[in-house]
Amino acid sequence: MNNFKFYSINLFLIICFSGNLLAQKKTEVHLNNSSEVWKVLRTLKYEAKSTGIYQPFFSAEIEKLSGKKVTLEGFMVVIQHEKKPKYFMISYYPINSCFFCGAAGPETVIEVMSQKPVAFTEEPIAMTGILRLNAKDENKLFYILENATPVE
Repeated sequence: MNNFKFYSINLFLIICFSGNLLAQKKTEVHLNNSSEVWKVLRTLKYEAKSTGIYQPFFSAEIEKLSGKKVTLEGFMVVIQHEKKPKYFMISYYPINSCFFCGAAGPETVIEVMSQKPVAFTEEPIAMTGILRLNAKDENKLFYILENATPVE
């Protein structure tokens, strides 16, 4: 009888543990993609020019992402006071810690050009689009997500 109890408990634990792993795998698929992309983007090296403008140095790993469809999750930063902007930024960090309000660097924000308006939220959002790298236009961020759509 004791062996039956032991096997029953082990079987129960295996079933529960397997179920948890499957549930984690399903929910993390999207996050892993975003996390991996951010991990690469955040390796960007840059320096300040004498004009105070940053000059990026894109690594080969970052350049591999240029022109590719990527999904990024982060915090919405509005550029103009709009409730449903089509043009905004996503920050890897919450607004109080982002590049503009906190101590993060320019490698942690991305311009987003959405195909349709996106309702402002303070919760993390995910957007999919084509990643463009910018080293020339000082009026734009280093990273731009074009033709973006929200991930639902």
